[in-house]
Amino acid sequence: MGQSLARHRCEISELLEAASVGNAEFIRKELSSNPASVGHRTLIPRQGILHSASETGRIEILQIALEVASQQDPSKRLWKRMIAATNRDGYTPFLLACQGGHAMCVKWLLEQGASPLDVTRRRRENGLHQAAAGHVRALATLLSSTICTSTTVGPQLLRNVLIEDISGSYRWIDSQTTGGLTALHVAVQHDALECVLALIEAGASLMVVTGSMNGGESYLWPGTTPLHIAAQHGNVGIIQALLQAHVDAMGTWGDTPGGQRSSWEGNSRLDLRSVRDARGLLPYHEALNQNVWSISQLLHPGIPILTAIDDAGATQEGIGPPKLAFICALVHRQLLQTRLTNLQARLGEGAKGAASPPKASLSPIAAQQQEVDVIAFTPQPGRVASAPHTASMDNMFIANVLLPERSFPSRHRRSQSGSVWERAMSKAGDLRSSLQRTSIQSVSHSSLQSSECGICMDADATVHSLC
Repeated sequence: MGQSLARHRCEISELLEAASVGNAEFIRKELSSNPASVGHRTLIPRQGILHSASETGRIEILQIALEVASQQDPSKRLWKRMIAATNRDGYTPFLLACQGGHAMCVKWLLEQGASPLDVTRRRRENGLHQAAAGHVRALATLLSSTICTSTTVGPQLLRNVLIEDISGSYRWIDSQTTGGLTALHVAVQHDALECVLALIEAGASLMVVTGSMNGGESYLWPGTTPLHIAAQHGNVGIIQALLQAHVDAMGTWGDTPGGQRSSWEGNSRLDLRSVRDARGLLPYHEALNQNVWSISQLLHPGIPILTAIDDAGATQEGIGPPKLAFICALVHRQLLQTRLTNLQARLGEGAKGAASPPKASLSPIAAQQQEVDVIAFTPQPGRVASAPHTASMDNMFIANVLLPERSFPSRHRRSQSGSVWERAMSKAGDLRSSLQRTSIQSVSHSSLQSSECGICMDADATVHSLC
């Protein structure tokens, strides 16, 4: 008797190990010689072939087990007992597949009659709680619009099935564990943003609070919302997703231009940021306690929620569009100042290197204007050139690079396309327009790095006898 029991235990252990690693050939061989062992389970952990295969996502082993069980019992009573069997911790094969995030196994087990309403023995967690711990594919399978279950009123979407207990009726998507945790609480606990978004899109409630028992999490107090947990973790992305979903649910998104406060903001029964836990703490206080200063303004109930969301933007550092625009403006300003300084230096070198004829005497007014242009062009000590110097630089370029009017050639030296003076003034006009509408870099390139003569601006002349 003892030897027979030991041999039986050894055979079951080998089957479970083979099912766990996906050894389909060994499973077929053993079950063909002893088909009755398909429904056997170990004595202590109460684990069967379906449990081991579901835990590791071996869908081929599940299909073999279904085939053998159907041959043993065409009425499928054996299969129904196998698929509903629980191990020592109260996990069915379906719950183990959800816990491992094996989406294909989850869908196949549901199609073969697994109950999606099964819960664990101690914490009363269902498959949605298991999948919400970061397994977005398995979670999406459970929340799919194609997954239905039979109810007293006919087939319904699994996510919308109503469940009744001593606390009342609630939807399956909002079902709570022993400590009052919903699947949304679990997703936020694991910082699973994709799972949070999937649950929000499926219609999960944002205002469900935990109960008197925290389900083994020492830092969760009664009355904790998912936003409290997100504030403790400092997860900006999840906080923004929760707040935006809350505003969408209140039906005021885009209806309050300028970030004006809505009537429900600040109401602890309506505003998600104003809900206090059993200690009387807001999500804002949780963020401060964790020294997460970057999200404190996002959670402050005194700030209009639309303004807070807009300011926070979508970056992990909490930098929103207004702050990013300001930073970009500072960077662009610094870059422009650097380019203007470089251009000023290059223009000064070009003016000194150009051979200029004797200067004609200037009238007092022209001399004053030239002096003003020189002062405006030259940066003062402790200050770099900036955008307002552009006009002065234009004037300085024309006054120093182009020849004075008296020094230009007479009529008999003009070409058919016009005199050198006319071509030079045309070039100067084009350069003035370029300085006003193009960047300093393009002006510097066109005026200093081309093949044109720096004095007469004539690119066609090979020998500049007039220069």
